Amino acid sequence: MSVDTWADDPSILDDDPLWRRVPPWHIVDAAEPGTKRVSSAAFEDDDDGHPMSVVLGRDAEGLDSVVIGLPDFGVVEITAGLARQRQQKIVRDPLDDQPAHALVAGRKTDCQ
Repeated sequence: MSVDTWADDPSILDDDPLWRRVPPWHIVDAAEPGTKRVSSAAFEDDDDGHPMSVVLGRDAEGLDSVVIGLPDFGVVEITAGLARQRQQKIVRDPLDDQPAHALVAGRKTDCQ
């Protein structure tokens, strides 16, 4: 789906936290021995091209709501403003089990 399909939601403020669920296979060794980091692969769109999924932190029912039933998963936080600085659009996409769900739409490569 083209990025032009999505419209950025101005009601999501630049300071709003976006929480991204991270599976254990996206936690990798860092350059400093004995430390870990989140792989850039954790911030890619789905394989089918659907935009990256996040939870709007200010609207969520707590950080734990992002990883309920997923004990080995973690959560990383970026701001909507950081995503927008990288030409991403933030779009509300409520789900039945996660009303604070949203999408981060835009080309993720060359997004440094």
